[in-house]
Amino acid sequence: MTGSITASTTIVFPFVVAFMGILNIPIESNKTNSIDTKDKKENYKDKKSKYSGANFLSLGQAATAGSMLLLISTPPNLIAKATVEDFVPGKTISFTNWFGIGLPHVVIGLFLSWYLIFLILRLKINSLSSSRNQFKNSLSKLGKITTEEKMVLAILLLLLYCMINIFG
Repeated sequence: MTGSITASTTIVFPFVVAFMGILNIPIESNKTNSIDTKDKKENYKDKKSKYSGANFLSLGQAATAGSMLLLISTPPNLIAKATVEDFVPGKTISFTNWFGIGLPHVVIGLFLSWYLIFLILRLKINSLSSSRNQFKNSLSKLGKITTEEKMVLAILLLLLYCMINIFG
């Protein structure tokens, strides 16, 4: 939401890949390596899922929908602001005004795209609750939040606060 669509997708992509890894869901194509053994190929066929494809499609759509939320998320938002201000004298769109404009688009866009992606792909995974322990184990391996991570979080929150005050 606070950067370009491409940059935000690039940042989140490794998280989706890790998520698929934790769930043991392959993200590869239907092709298998020629060096794989017969057991590995059969095991891979059992694990094939449209779930990873749906997640990657959802990631792209989330980046697109999320770009509507903030005025500075993508250049077309700023162009729309300038166009309104040029054609309607005395009117301006502030950061908070744009948030009110973008929020319905984001919410409707995300739910509609999620519904359509999962409806069209007809996923066979109904629940991921069996993987809850896998997530807890992975989270516990990370340990407590470090001082450096706290500093990065504080800088992010400060920048968001500044953006709202400067552009709002």
